[in-house]
Amino acid sequence: MAPITIALGPGFCASCDVDIVIETMRGHNLGRIIEKGYAKENTGIPGEIKGVSKERVIYSPISGTISNVKQIGDIVKKGETIAYIDNTEVKASIDGVLRGIIRDKSNIKSKLKIADIDPRKEEVKKIVENRRRKAELIREQQIKKRNTIIAIGVGILVVLILVMVLAKSCSSGKKTAKTSATTAKQITTVAQTTVQETTTAEEYMYTTDVLNLRKSASAKSKLITQIGAGKKVQVISENGKWCQIKYGKDTGYVMKKYLSYSNMLD
Repeated sequence: MAPITIALGPGFCASCDVDIVIETMRGHNLGRIIEKGYAKENTGIPGEIKGVSKERVIYSPISGTISNVKQIGDIVKKGETIAYIDNTEVKASIDGVLRGIIRDKSNIKSKLKIADIDPRKEEVKKIVENRRRKAELIREQQIKKRNTIIAIGVGILVVLILVMVLAKSCSSGKKTAKTSATTAKQITTVAQTTVQETTTAEEYMYTTDVLNLRKSASAKSKLITQIGAGKKVQVISENGKWCQIKYGKDTGYVMKKYLSYSNMLD
């Protein structure tokens, strides 16, 4: 037995089963340390948000394998399909933002909680839009900085090559038009290669939410895996609203709006 045992939520008694119980019921007492007695009992009724309580939580109608159509952070409308359990549609119960959904391809049982919709659509949309603008601003600054470094680097490289060529020409005392033309061509080739290599350097971004990595740039494309929020990914290319990325050994597509140059979870 550990020197101190800590339990979360209902079902435990501080000073009886464990040393400390942490209150998990949302409200003013959330996170309160209980040294004697119990946490509040689970009512089974979801907390109320903007006048909506149990309607915002979605439960599985049947047992089976879930295939997600929507992902966390998507704006959904009441009656819109957010997932399938085998061939059975799972529809949004209210208008709002999909705040949570069970992992794609999970095997689930009937009546299991599988999704949670936040009715504060406008508020969340503003937060997402602010994040997107911030990410775009950071992206523009990074590109500008990178292009400046490229220009300086290429300029220095060209000057160094010219100095070396001129020094060699002066020492040999032979400088023909043919040599000059060849040198100019070599300098141009080296500069172009340098620009190409620099502009194709590895670019990394961070996920701002849990993302579905898909085989192609489509929400209906086959799911490869899910990537947690705040994860560093390598950006390979952009395709409209999608980015092709590499995460670990997997390569696929994610929505560009959920990527940022800065880790917003830090």
